[in-house]
Parts: sequence; structure tokens; C-alpha cells
Amino acid sequence: MLELTNKYRTLTLRIDTEHAEPIALIDASGENRLWKGDSEYWSKHDPILFPTIGKCFDNRIIVDGKPYPMPKHGFASKGPWQIVEHATNDMGEDHLILEFHDNADTFTHYPFHFRVQQTFEVQNDNTLQVSWRVSSDVDLPFMMGAHPAFTLPHFDPNDKVHGYLQFDIPTIESHVVQPDGYLHEETVTVDLQEDTTASTPLHPKYLLPLTNTTFQCDTLLDTRGFNREVTLLDKQHRPLVTLRHVMPVLALWAPKHGCCPFVCIEPWCGANDAPGYDGEFKDRPFLQHAAPGYDWTDSYTIHVHTLPEA
Repeated sequence: MLELTNKYRTLTLRIDTEHAEPIALIDASGENRLWKGDSEYWSKHDPILFPTIGKCFDNRIIVDGKPYPMPKHGFASKGPWQIVEHATNDMGEDHLILEFHDNADTFTHYPFHFRVQQTFEVQNDNTLQVSWRVSSDVDLPFMMGAHPAFTLPHFDPNDKVHGYLQFDIPTIESHVVQPDGYLHEETVTVDLQEDTTASTPLHPKYLLPLTNTTFQCDTLLDTRGFNREVTLLDKQHRPLVTLRHVMPVLALWAPKHGCCPFVCIEPWCGANDAPGYDGEFKDRPFLQHAAPGYDWTDSYTIHVHTLPEA
């Protein structure tokens, strides 16, 4: 485990380097904004999703007509990852570069040579930037995503609302992802509430209340690519974290239908299989490619707000 911080020590990131997984994101007051990983709900914190996202039909992918077993969300989170660089820049911001590449075990699941780098930088404005770089000597089909789980402070299962997700658009158009883990064709529209405390005439804001039934359909999966910024608010409407990304898919999830002390805000370059999918892996929707000699890159940020007094 390593710690990264900024010049003012107002944001500290703790990372399980073997699995490239953030396990704590601690603000200036000492509060951890990431989920603690209690197995009663979910034992993870923020695993990386590669080379697949979600569940593959029959737990396999097909490459050149041959099936390969593939676990849910791929295998990169199992590691082992290696430290490439751990340093501090001229502005006093710590960063860490971790690398994972193909090996004998990955070839049983995914018959490609590859190298993945994940970079973490704790910036002085209390923002964590996470960047990815993927390269290969062949045309590499893959998916890449993040799975950060954010704590809902003072969770009480008897509360009507545990917190809110704030958006810039008034609806979420979600594909249906049932507990079977597959991406079904039907969609649902979730109408959001206008956030009258934060809206302005030019910049309206909209809220999704987090209740014990918000995730009855298991996962809200917006594939329109419109939800580029999501802010988590506590029960008093105070901002906790803002996640920003430019990826085509946004997943929102919590176990137990939402009766849970955390919520996941997940930017994805990829998505679950449809039930019965028997096509080639390279033909799945939202698939990414790294061409020989050209690195594929993407990133997202998590800004941690300074929590005012209640």
C-alpha cells in the first residue's frame, strides 16, 4: 500500500499497488470519501475493469471463433501490477504510475499481447486524476472502466433518502441491466428532480434521490454519453465528490436495491454483453482499440469538495 498526497496535504490517496486499486481517498478533515470495503455489502473500493466490463454471455468471449473464459469485469484487478514511477512534481503533487501486461495466465482468457498503465495524480485543488494508457503490437480490442464506490455519510437504512446524485440533464435514459448481469434491449427513462437550491437560469441542476429502491433494476446504465459530470450530495444537499469524464457509458450502482451506505459512479468505455450474444468480442458495442504503434489513452477526475459545517 502506498500513500499519495498534495502539497497542502488536503487530499490523500491510499492505493493497493498490487491490484492498482484505490482503497481510501481522505479529505482534509480525515474523512474517507471512498467505500471502506465491508463485505456485508461489497468488499471492493474502486477496481479497474479490463479487458471487459460487466458480464460476458456464458462467461466467455469469442476471438476468431474460439471461446475464452472471461470473469466479470475482466481480470486486470487481480494483478499483479508493477510500480513504474512514484514521484512528486514541482508543484508538490504526488503521482504514481502502475503497469500490468500479458502473461501466461492472461493468455488463457485473452489471446493478446498488451501493456496497460494506470496513473494516479493527487492535485493541489483536491482533485484526483486517474489516467489510462493501453498499447499492443497488434490491433487490440478491449474495454476499460472504473468502479469507484463513494461513502454515504451517516447511513441509516430507515431514512427515506440517503443522499443525492446531481446532474446537468433532466433525465437518465438507462438500458435495463437485471441481476443476471446482462444488458437487455429495453430501456427505462428516469425523470430527475430539479435542484432548486443549485440551479441558475443558464445552468439548471437535477437530482436523483438515493433511496432503498433506486436500484431495483440492479444498475442504471446510460449509454448516450451525455452525463459527463456527476456530483454526490449528502442528505443535507452538501456536495461530497464530483466525478468528471468523457466516456460513452455511465453506470450507477449500489447493492441491495440501494439500501446501502455507498453508491458507485462508474465511467466506462464498454458495457455488459447482451443475453445470448455469440458474436466476436471485437464486434461488441462501445469496444475500444489500440492500434500497433499508437497508444490508447483516456482519463477521469474525482474532485473532493470541502464539506461545510451542517
